[in-house]
Amino acid sequence: MIEKNPITVATKRLSLADEVYMQLMSQMAHGKFEVGEKLASEHKLAEEFSVSRPVVRQALHRLTSDEIIVSRRGSGSFVLRLPPSEMDLAKGSIGPAMRAYEVRFALEPEIARLAALRHDPRAISLLGKAFDELRDQMLEDQNAMLADQAFHMAIAQATGNELFHEQLELLNKWTIYGMQIASKITTDSPGNRRDAVIREHAHILDAIKLGDQEGAKLFMQYHLRQVRRRITNRDYKS
Repeated sequence: MIEKNPITVATKRLSLADEVYMQLMSQMAHGKFEVGEKLASEHKLAEEFSVSRPVVRQALHRLTSDEIIVSRRGSGSFVLRLPPSEMDLAKGSIGPAMRAYEVRFALEPEIARLAALRHDPRAISLLGKAFDELRDQMLEDQNAMLADQAFHMAIAQATGNELFHEQLELLNKWTIYGMQIASKITTDSPGNRRDAVIREHAHILDAIKLGDQEGAKLFMQYHLRQVRRRITNRDYKS
């Protein structure tokens, strides 16, 4: 039995859908659901959280995008995987941070593709330096969040379209937030996580250097998907 847990608008920065999203994530992280278990209907969830059904639907869509639940037509929504119990470390920020990843999914794979198409020698040199800085900092167990961010910004710069760079700058706060959350709650070993992050960025760099547009796009999609899984999947292993 799920305890009744009405949602209030105590924090104006969070939408009601964010609140429902985080409450459901927390319930899953703390054993109130098992993998394969069916969630209550939209109507019952709306009553439980004292919100409208469209708000619940929006929260469920986000959980589906995060691959936490799966929706089966005519049957309802089922738990696909369980978030880490450490999810409470990100309480209050996980919803907005995951929305930022949704925007990044829409932008960055295409940015990587265009970088592979349009880059010049100077752009590749800057991108290579950004990768070296990221790799070296991670291998030395330093905080490489700003170096990671600089690598992604260098890819945007390689497109030759300054608007892409400006759009990523708008997301910078939430990008760093997402990295901080991933480093706090990931259940993967630090070494595995470090090696995976370096490898994912190396694949993106190599594809861009080779002018492999589809490869750059796919490697960026894969990287962002893995970042999200490091946050939301307690059984994730690199």
